[in-house]
Amino acid sequence: MGREIPDEQGRLLLDRNPLRGLRTPTEKNPTRVVLTEQEYRALLKVSRRVDWRFHVALVHETGHRIGSIRQLRWCDIDFEGGAILWRAEHDKSGYEHITPVTAEALDALKEVWSANALAGEAPVLPAPRNPLACLGAGRLHAWWNKAQILAGLKPMPGRGWHSLRRKFASDLMDQPLKVLCQLGGWKTAKTVLRCYQQAYEGQLRKALEDRRRTRDGNSRIAGVKWRESGLSNTQMHLPQEDAKLQPHAGPAPHHSRCSRGFVHGLPGLRA
Repeated sequence: MGREIPDEQGRLLLDRNPLRGLRTPTEKNPTRVVLTEQEYRALLKVSRRVDWRFHVALVHETGHRIGSIRQLRWCDIDFEGGAILWRAEHDKSGYEHITPVTAEALDALKEVWSANALAGEAPVLPAPRNPLACLGAGRLHAWWNKAQILAGLKPMPGRGWHSLRRKFASDLMDQPLKVLCQLGGWKTAKTVLRCYQQAYEGQLRKALEDRRRTRDGNSRIAGVKWRESGLSNTQMHLPQEDAKLQPHAGPAPHHSRCSRGFVHGLPGLRA
């Protein structure tokens, strides 16, 4: 595709190659593995045996890239507010934002901070031989591989630190996309939908069950309205002209409104 093909006289058909500089796709269907909850718990169980820094990086559960996590500074952590500042210079897309953190992640950070004499601009995850430098990406990836072995997990292409980010996006699939993007540091929802979120079987079954409940609820509402109208089945299906010829059935019997006939909000949705 990159060669210039001449004609029979040796002259180029075009003065330049229009495809020059075009990057050819290296992978038609990229493997995007999502770490399962069982795998996450297995890694978390052996994390302290690998290194305390690996445990802190794993327990964060912020949904952010490992490149942003390993470059956190203590001044980025708000212990009182339970939040983290993600600096633009450490974010792949240059997106600076603040997110709340889980109580589990905050406890892990407090444990490390109480035993650490450094603060301020000192890194949360320092390099083993230089407490003022951030932990290198290569060492974190080596620790991930070691943790997989200790946890008894068979190595799988694509199951690395980024599989945690995909797990985060998939776990929060029932949340509004804008909320998820803010929590995980995504600028747009398009990337989340295309590359990160994957529906679990349990989520698919829950969606079908919610649909069944909604249909059953709608059927109950229709039944209540029919009973309150006081019309018979025959009258409900007669044309308007024929219905006028039917004898008057008298006042409709009184029915108390039943709260079970109303459709309540589906579980997992937010107002």
